[in-house]
Amino acid sequence: MFLPNWAVHLPTTHTDTLAPATREGHPAHCMQLTPIKSLNPYQSVWTIEGRVIQKGNLNNYNTEKRTGQVFSFDIIDKSNSDIVVTSFDLAATSYYNQIQLGKTYTIKGGTLRPARKAYTNSTTPWDIILDLNSSVKLSTNQSVNIPQYLFRFKTIAEINSTPAKTTIDLLAIALSITAPSTIRKSDSTFSHKRTVVLSDNSALCIEATLWGTFSDNEGKLLSELCAAQTSTRPVLAIKRAKTTTFKGTTLATGPNTQIFVDPDIPEAHALRAWFTSLTPTTTYPSVSIAKIEKTDIAGIKSSSHLGKPLTFSTVATIIHINMSSFSYPACTSIVNNQQCKKKLDETANSSWYCQKCKHAISHCDYKYALHFIIEDGTATTWVTAFDEVATSIMGISAQELQLLAPTPDKLWPVVKPILFHRYMFTISAKLEVYKSEEKAQCTVVAAVKDTASSMQESPLDAFLATP
Repeated sequence: MFLPNWAVHLPTTHTDTLAPATREGHPAHCMQLTPIKSLNPYQSVWTIEGRVIQKGNLNNYNTEKRTGQVFSFDIIDKSNSDIVVTSFDLAATSYYNQIQLGKTYTIKGGTLRPARKAYTNSTTPWDIILDLNSSVKLSTNQSVNIPQYLFRFKTIAEINSTPAKTTIDLLAIALSITAPSTIRKSDSTFSHKRTVVLSDNSALCIEATLWGTFSDNEGKLLSELCAAQTSTRPVLAIKRAKTTTFKGTTLATGPNTQIFVDPDIPEAHALRAWFTSLTPTTTYPSVSIAKIEKTDIAGIKSSSHLGKPLTFSTVATIIHINMSSFSYPACTSIVNNQQCKKKLDETANSSWYCQKCKHAISHCDYKYALHFIIEDGTATTWVTAFDEVATSIMGISAQELQLLAPTPDKLWPVVKPILFHRYMFTISAKLEVYKSEEKAQCTVVAAVKDTASSMQESPLDAFLATP
């Protein structure tokens, strides 16, 4: 049957006292079990029994003090309480080879530490740290009444109001999925990605990015199912996805994410029935598309959206451009058919070095990071426009403008037609607190010159024409 908190139980019963097993599964002696929810650091002796519902990878770590390996897995007991169990170095290797997903184990002799909530949505306030002196033994009775899954599903409507970097579980219909693409990550490695559009009975949809093996495995399966089915779509249960809130709310897989395609749980069947009852022309508003609000600069500076990006549009005039620093040297290396564009460091011999590509290059390609002040009648603010948007404003590339920089007389004809002209700006703004002072960090997403004002004489022209 399906129990609260989305825990799927096996039908057999279980008692608090059992005969645990050695690593090979032979009975040892009876012991009293401690519920996971009752664990606390003041207990010197405890034994828990739980089923492994998630097994992580054996990962390498590298800190200033040492390097080694780390392994984590999640277990759940019969009271629907779950906890993360972690081990390091030799212990990590030993337990990684021993632990099997779906099996039930008794564990004792670990150390409790505060749970790292950034990596889990478990309600247990502690994690368990195992060492080589800890005991992890396979239970003799694998059909005990312990859940095989544990989900804490949120609807898309609920996810849309959660902060960034929140760990969530979602049950949704996969409406569509993109073809795989290759992305270069910040550590100069490459990863495949796909974007799947998901919807649930909150009648909204959200985009989720599948990275790495999720793109290669579950993403490929979803692509085949979406292409083969016309009247229905696969149901996706995602455990421990991460939320992002830049330009709308989206999800992304991480190292602790699990994905189940068409899980055999009652909620999945109910969701499929809801989707089947809809007409083929049903539309789903997306929470992953930035909502553009029509407002003014003063409204943004007094906005209550502190810490969460807000996209807005306004008609404003450019009143000052910082021409002392308008570009940066970008790496020209082509990796996987894409330009690196990482900011370069200048070396002593007048060449350049890319920290991402890890090699020196003889020349660079300048890209815009254009800072200027705009005013819309209510207030002024600094904004930043990057390469593509800045090029559309300046009418010349950063590389070309950089050649004119040593000669101010040649810069003026480029800057003059832009100053004191109005533009329709689309801006992504985020209020940040620095030294107890709120400051709006504004990035120009798009800029279109106001044609009506451009046909008139600008205030600057009028001023210059005055005798």
